[in-house]
Amino acid sequence: MKSSSRTTLRCGGHRTPQAGSGTAHPLVLEVADLCVEALIDRHPERHCWVDERAIVGQVGAVSPQPGVRRLQNSWLPPSHGWAVLTPRAQRLLADVMLLLNLADRGQDNSERARRLSRASRAELPPCLTIDRSAMRVTLSRRQAHDVQPGSTCIDDCPFRLCPLPPKGDELPYQMDEAFCAHQIDLVGRWFRSPGRADWQAVNREDLRTFWREMSERMAPAWRK
Repeated sequence: MKSSSRTTLRCGGHRTPQAGSGTAHPLVLEVADLCVEALIDRHPERHCWVDERAIVGQVGAVSPQPGVRRLQNSWLPPSHGWAVLTPRAQRLLADVMLLLNLADRGQDNSERARRLSRASRAELPPCLTIDRSAMRVTLSRRQAHDVQPGSTCIDDCPFRLCPLPPKGDELPYQMDEAFCAHQIDLVGRWFRSPGRADWQAVNREDLRTFWREMSERMAPAWRK
């Protein structure tokens, strides 16, 4: 994941606060942890990516053979795709894409800047953590005629980002249908399975429903 801000790594087993801002963004902290994992097991393709749009657009394949990897010219080869990532990294990538689609959209640069500023907090919006219905995945363009960012937010949410752009409008950060469908499998059905990220307190069935709707939304037009 690319980021203009300095990431915060673990120090003595604890996450170090970002200087001057209290605590780093939760997703940036997760990126930092995954970077550490990449350095430990020497398989960066399992934990990291260069560009969100590029990696979500392809399933990808990377050879695990050290001899083949030594012949590759880049740390993360061009064939790198989301299926190579660990489940933990896939969950992170999915929520990074959702947050970008909520905040980094529209033609008004000043409004985009304000949304991105609101999203740059040491916490996540409740639509990602506790109730994803606010994103209104199935909202049509006709229904969204008078719906502005912030109008479907939960209670007094300070982020004012929801809903997602309506169906029929292209998401700024396109999410592959297969990628969304795979998120359903990652949620799992067993209480003890690690089917959610640390920041996700969303009901498992609701989380599966959300990704099912996202997968259906991202299906090609000829299949709808």
